[in-house]
Amino acid sequence: MLWKRRVPGTSSVIRFFGNVFAWISLLAGAFDGLENLALIQFLLGSELTFWNGMSRWSALAKFGLLLSVMG
Repeated sequence: MLWKRRVPGTSSVIRFFGNVFAWISLLAGAFDGLENLALIQFLLGSELTFWNGMSRWSALAKFGLLLSVMG
């Protein structure tokens, strides 16, 4: 749990979903880092096709997670 102090007037359901959304956002940040790494490798001239797939799937995972939090 990211936030252990109780705020007056908030229910346990709101705190639960707040914690879930916070962890999902951190996971999306990790996927963003992977995407950036793959794009940097691609820009530096790596000939491995692995980086193309890594950037694509990292971006899809990142935006999918962020849309699940926002929607």
